[in-house]
Amino acid sequence: LPDLDEDAVLGRRGLPNRLGPRASLFGACSLLLAALGLVLVAGGSSPSATPGMAEAGIAAVGLVGGVFLSVRRGRPKAGFYLTIAAAAAIAAVLILSLRATAL
Repeated sequence: LPDLDEDAVLGRRGLPNRLGPRASLFGACSLLLAALGLVLVAGGSSPSATPGMAEAGIAAVGLVGGVFLSVRRGRPKAGFYLTIAAAAAIAAVLILSLRATAL
C-alpha cells in the first residue's frame, strides 16, 4: 500500500490498486480476524493452555483495531505496518497453540 501511487504511474493494476487503500485495508482487517478466529477454533487448545497465547490474541485484536482506526483517519501507511504487526501476532498465537497441542 505505501507504493500505490508509484504502481499507478507504472501501470500496475493489482487488487489493492483496483480497490484503493481504504477498501484494501478493510479487507485486510476482515481476513486477519478470520485467520485469528480459525487459529483459535482449530487450534484445539484453550487460550489459557499456553502462557502468552491469550496475550498474543489480545494484541492481535488490538492491532487489527489499530488498522481499522488508521484507515478511518486516513493514514493508510500506518495501517499497512499495523497489518504486518497483526499478522505477526496471529502467527505467535498459531505457534503457541501448536506448542500447547504438542504438550
